Amino acid sequence: MNTLAKLALGAMGRLRPRPARGDAAPTITLPAPDETGGMPLMEAMAKRHSAREFSTRELPQPLLSSLLWAAYGVNRADGGRTAPSAMNAQEIEVYVALPSGAYRYDAAAHALQLVAGSDLRRVTGYQDFVDEAALDLVYIADHSRMEFCFRGGRRGDAERLSVRSIQRTRHRDPRLDRSRRHRQCVGTGTRPAGAAVADGGFSEGLTVKS
Repeated sequence: MNTLAKLALGAMGRLRPRPARGDAAPTITLPAPDETGGMPLMEAMAKRHSAREFSTRELPQPLLSSLLWAAYGVNRADGGRTAPSAMNAQEIEVYVALPSGAYRYDAAAHALQLVAGSDLRRVTGYQDFVDEAALDLVYIADHSRMEFCFRGGRRGDAERLSVRSIQRTRHRDPRLDRSRRHRQCVGTGTRPAGAAVADGGFSEGLTVKS
């Protein structure tokens, strides 16, 4: 489906997921990520460029594991993430749209949890290339988590934030999270791209964890 058709259907609220291909496991346990390898940072930056042609081949699980860990994984014993968040609110959730279904990335367990038994790739963006990409990553921010300030990373020590403070911190640019994913992709020879999420279609197609 081309971009103009998707924009038209999206405007009418008629852009919908497709039936899943194959069987979706309720949980996909990922192998341990490679935390030491990869291309040097400056070399990856030098090779970064935009592209609009993508392979439909399934990503190997070790590569998917490292990609998700770089995007928002746990990198220390206290539950801290590879991506910073204001006051350790950890308001971002990462979803993986596959042909067989959509999954939420459970960073603590380093696993994927099934949240939709449909192929949601079509509704992850208005660009035509997202429909057949090997997978699409979607970042969703739960702003309610920013109503509290977590001191020392301990969720039991919470204090109420002012409304003004929440408004200042909740608009963190998601490109800060995507930049780690892009560098990881370039360093492993994988081709990433950004996409504008189609309004409503993705969230309607899954069960979002509260």
